Amino acid sequence: MNKREILETWFQRVWRDEDLDAIAEMMVEDAPVHGLDKSPQLGAADFRAFAETMLKRIKETTITIDEYLESGDQVSVLMNISAKCRKTGKPVQIFGLTMCRIVDGKIARAYNYADFIGLFEQLGTMPPDVMKKCLCGEPLGTT
Repeated sequence: MNKREILETWFQRVWRDEDLDAIAEMMVEDAPVHGLDKSPQLGAADFRAFAETMLKRIKETTITIDEYLESGDQVSVLMNISAKCRKTGKPVQIFGLTMCRIVDGKIARAYNYADFIGLFEQLGTMPPDVMKKCLCGEPLGTT
């Protein structure tokens, strides 16, 4: 498989098929994964915990590659991510970016950036227009 096919397979197996065993198969055990929390997660086990938590909130996830760049063992992808809220069935859609190092057919490092604010607004776990409110200095309070 070429690097693009590796990422497409990752997106299909992990997110669409919810095959969490694919993480250990397709990611280096101690690969640093940045951008999903305040500190980097370390490897397949931490990423699996993130994916399990996320998949409790979304289902039927489809990730489409809108832009793809490759240089040596590095790939960068602009993704269109669509899913359904597991609780309500409501469709959600966000964009994200990932930059991965792929070595011997496995993800060896990843930097991820996604519109998690937009996702959680759509899922109803954050108040609407939270970014706008934060930019204006409005306190969020509780929902």
